[in-house]
Amino acid sequence: MSTLVGVELRRLWSRRLFRLLVAGLFATLVVVAVVNGVRSNRNVAAAHARAQQLAAQQANPPAPLLAHCGGNVQVTPEPAGEFKGPIGGPCVWIQPSAQDFYSDPRFSFAGNVGNLVGAAISLAAIIGFVVGAGFIGAEWTAGTFPLLLTWEPRRIRVLAAKALSAIGSFVAVGVVALVVAVGSAWLIAATRGTTAGTTALVWHHVIYDSLRGLLVVALLVGTGVAIAGLARHTSAVLAGAVGYIVIFEIVVRRFHWQWLRWLLLENAGALVAGKTQIFPVHEGPPGLFVNTVYTLHADRAALYLGSLFVAVMVVWAVSMMRRDVDESGRG
Repeated sequence: MSTLVGVELRRLWSRRLFRLLVAGLFATLVVVAVVNGVRSNRNVAAAHARAQQLAAQQANPPAPLLAHCGGNVQVTPEPAGEFKGPIGGPCVWIQPSAQDFYSDPRFSFAGNVGNLVGAAISLAAIIGFVVGAGFIGAEWTAGTFPLLLTWEPRRIRVLAAKALSAIGSFVAVGVVALVVAVGSAWLIAATRGTTAGTTALVWHHVIYDSLRGLLVVALLVGTGVAIAGLARHTSAVLAGAVGYIVIFEIVVRRFHWQWLRWLLLENAGALVAGKTQIFPVHEGPPGLFVNTVYTLHADRAALYLGSLFVAVMVVWAVSMMRRDVDESGRG
């Protein structure tokens, strides 16, 4: 079995599509890191001065308001703290404070690392799905799959080797992508930004979000491999995936709000983030709309997505055992 997995790994890694897309993944992460580094600086004083300048420019009422109120406009400072209740009338101008215009120019590790982890996982999962589907579909198109069975006739072993090689490869790619994303974020924050607020809780989220994200990568890559094994054509798998995302999920979101808890993208997001909330707005009593809140937790999402993954794999295995195989790839 180890020999067969090694052969499949070499075949996968030698594919041009694998090399190009993985290189594109890491190039994207490097570009993101460079952009974050260029945009970050520690000149907080200049940012405060710019905010004060903008606030001063907005201190006086605008000409249209003066014209509307006949020049009789009441100017009042912005209320401090949490304000409740109405503010004057239509001829009251609330002067903005400098804080309204202030934006910290420093790249914050605690504030951005979560987004970078999500981006690295998303790229690894999407590219893994495409490459995994192409890895199997191309063999059926080229007619090389039947030739492989002459060397190893035990089809389940071949299925397992192909699935393990694709899943293992992209889990490894995901690990390296996470190291690049998190490492570059820390480097930028330490040299040009700020690491303030990087508590043990932040690292806890980074580690566990990364582990759950790698599970999503494994599930999506394995699903792409299995569906391509069933369809025996890469284009059919990719067209089906795009059709599902662009058509089915949009239709469900608009017309079948009760199904939102079962959408794949929602559950994948909940698995990576730990939990997520969705707020479908639907028609209730006549003339009224009801806002329902669904909370999706990671354990429930993992069970649901894992069940779908196992089901697709079982169907592929049964198909491999029962269907004839010929060199045309249509068996």
